[in-house]
Amino acid sequence: MLSFLLLTVAACSAEPTPTDTVAFRALLSDGPVLPDGKPVRPDNFITAAPNPVVVCDGSELGTTTISWSTKDHRDVEVRVGSPSGKTFSSGTAGEAATGKWVLNDLTFFLQDVTDEKLNRRSTTIASVSVAVTSDSCH
Repeated sequence: MLSFLLLTVAACSAEPTPTDTVAFRALLSDGPVLPDGKPVRPDNFITAAPNPVVVCDGSELGTTTISWSTKDHRDVEVRVGSPSGKTFSSGTAGEAATGKWVLNDLTFFLQDVTDEKLNRRSTTIASVSVAVTSDSCH
């Protein structure tokens, strides 16, 4: 009902509605947004979308897209399950879709592997855990 009212008001008015404002979009997001509504991201990040992943086929396995970027590191890998886990992708920035193998609470790690190539441990830059749920299935 509320969305109907907002759409009705928006259709009848040339003035921007409250939902068109940056401040309103920021309230709905997990943090600050740019004027176009896209979230402001730090220089080094990794995200998963969708997250949570809704799975309704009973398999408890989902798919998501991992996005990452880093300005402070040049030799970077995205790893699955642990900082020393299997390499999912690499590069200072990118986006990659998983297959249907993502389990609930699976974590992806953005790793600086520069030191690892010198027989030292890699450094975790950021990580994201993916939730898999069937809560909204009917």
